[in-house]
Amino acid sequence: MYMYPISCFHIYEYTGIFPAVPNNSLALSNRSYANACMEQFDQALEDADRVVAVRRDWAKVFRMRQYIQYISNLIYFVKVAVSRCVT
Repeated sequence: MYMYPISCFHIYEYTGIFPAVPNNSLALSNRSYANACMEQFDQALEDADRVVAVRRDWAKVFRMRQYIQYISNLIYFVKVAVSRCVT
């Protein structure tokens, strides 16, 4: 899955939608994707989990959540490996 570059503006744009429609699965999915593109994986996973709770029939969200979790874990293991090499 290729992650297109997204700016902070997109996250704020999607966040502004939620007071009107708090369970908007499309907006939550887009904000999750935007957070993942900006390497904010904790927020991305939170939004992906909320989408899964709202739309259990949407396969796209399960794939995106798995991808975010995979990248997040990969970055964690790289950081651990680098810290062991440095010390």
